[in-house]
Amino acid sequence: MRFTTYTTQAQLREAFWDSFPNLESEARKRRTLSKGQNAQTTSCRSWFVDFIDTKHRQGQISDALADRATL
Repeated sequence: MRFTTYTTQAQLREAFWDSFPNLESEARKRRTLSKGQNAQTTSCRSWFVDFIDTKHRQGQISDALADRATL
């Protein structure tokens, strides 16, 4: 299995929304998709943290990117 390596926060956000279309749809309905993470629901932020942690553990993102990534 080949993994994508992410180097920017924009790539991570895009991958997150692609991985969770239901959360993207909800954010679009709430008109918060392009707003910062504080505008997102608690559930959405929680899923994002788990997503970042998984990508970091799999070696798909650097320590620095994992530390600074925000939704």
